Amino acid sequence: MAKFDGIIGQDVLSVTEENNQLTVIFRDNRYLFVKVENGKLIAESVPE
Repeated sequence: MAKFDGIIGQDVLSVTEENNQLTVIFRDNRYLFVKVENGKLIAESVPE
């Protein structure tokens, strides 16, 4: 998953779960959002 290579090895500051979504915040101020939609795992990062 080359799309997420930028977060490999980054320190995690916090992990929260709400509204069926997991949010991971990394030390370099990147956010990773993970959720299940229609039986598929969906992951988005900000910034990409």
